[in-house]
Amino acid sequence: MPHSPKPPTARVLREGMTVLLGDAAHTPSPQLVSGAALAIEDAVVLAQELERHAETAGALEAFSSRRIERARLVVETSREIARLEQADRHGEVYELQGRCHGALAAPT
Repeated sequence: MPHSPKPPTARVLREGMTVLLGDAAHTPSPQLVSGAALAIEDAVVLAQELERHAETAGALEAFSSRRIERARLVVETSREIARLEQADRHGEVYELQGRCHGALAAPT
C-alpha cells in the first residue's frame, strides 16, 4: 500500500497581526510543482494589500480573502493528481493538470 502522508490543507493562516505565507500556510504535494509559486504570489498579494489599506488588519483580511481559493485549487488538485497517479490513470492526470494550469494562468 502506498504511503499516504498527512493530507495537505489549503488555508491562509492569520491570527491578529500575524499571517503565514507559502508552504507554512498551504502545502501542496509536489505533483503541480507550484509550492514556490504560491509563496511568491502570497508575497506579492500581501504587498499589494498592505499598500492599498491604511490599516494592517484590513490588509491582512483582504490578503486572506484573495488567496484562499487559489491556494485551495493548487493543494486539492495536486492531491487529486497524486491519487490518480497511484491508480495509473495518467490520461486523467494530464487533463486535470491542464485545467488547473489554465486556471492558474489567470491573475490573482
